[in-house]
Amino acid sequence: SLLNARTLPLIKNVYTGEDIAILQTAFAEEQLVFAVMQTYYGASTAQAAVKLMQENLATAMRSLDFTEIRRKNGVALENERIRAALAVLQARNGLDQAKAGSDLALSSLAILIGRESADFIVEETPENPWAGIEAAFPDGSRLERRVDMKLVDQMSLLAERGVTDIWMKFVPTIGAALNYSGSSNTGFAGRNTQWRAMLTLNWSIFEGGMRFAELDIARSKVRESEYNKQAALLAARHEVQSAISGIKTAQIDLATAVEMSSLAQENLTLVEKQYKHGVAQQTVMLDAQTQVQSARIQTIQGNLRLALAQVSLAKAMGLVSKGAFGD
Repeated sequence: SLLNARTLPLIKNVYTGEDIAILQTAFAEEQLVFAVMQTYYGASTAQAAVKLMQENLATAMRSLDFTEIRRKNGVALENERIRAALAVLQARNGLDQAKAGSDLALSSLAILIGRESADFIVEETPENPWAGIEAAFPDGSRLERRVDMKLVDQMSLLAERGVTDIWMKFVPTIGAALNYSGSSNTGFAGRNTQWRAMLTLNWSIFEGGMRFAELDIARSKVRESEYNKQAALLAARHEVQSAISGIKTAQIDLATAVEMSSLAQENLTLVEKQYKHGVAQQTVMLDAQTQVQSARIQTIQGNLRLALAQVSLAKAMGLVSKGAFGD
């Protein structure tokens, strides 16, 4: 064909399909990077938990030493030594559980990053490239960088071209043909060869209403794509607002946990001195140790929740990429 009006939208669709394939690859990479970051922060938190459990075990053993000294001096009962020994056993169990959790987190991270073994460690306090993102974009209005929104736009473009393609069926098609032949018989023309060129015009005027039915289907697909686009936009906005709300909640919890940790540690220091001099009871000291451990665990968890909420906001705004987090 020399001229077929349907060729133009079909050619454009080829390039759009290539763009969609690139965007789908970018979307898959974004999801993988986000999963790696979540697991990385989780592994870092698990390592911090191991360190905390080690310190908790050291505290429990120090309390056991205090109890032994008091018992030898005749100011502590045998059941106090037993309670202190139980506290040490519980602390060791907590340490073992924390180590198992850390090993599992590192193994999961190794799988995600394609490493055969988990014989590595992560940073204790990994840098968060999106710390404070909620202050830079308080309304979370930057949604145009989201890969999924770009994909929806491309799908809408394909649907609109579907309508154009149906309209192009009403346009006649111009074709050309060239024929060359040879024969031993010269005929009346006195030549053994001859050629002919033909120009054709094909125009389907009536197809029983088929094209109008196809137009209705194509237009319904356009409406569907617009609905999908609006639904995706609403979902993206909800994801952003949820992430912002998560950041605010995590910040409040973290500030409370930090203050509680400071007060609990101060209280433990005082109680240990009082217990060592026979002023405080052992149960008071054990309660103080539990309060310190609980407050520090809440601090670790608060840091993790805040980091994950900030990363979630960055993802919701289309800012997560391999380059942003490093290699």
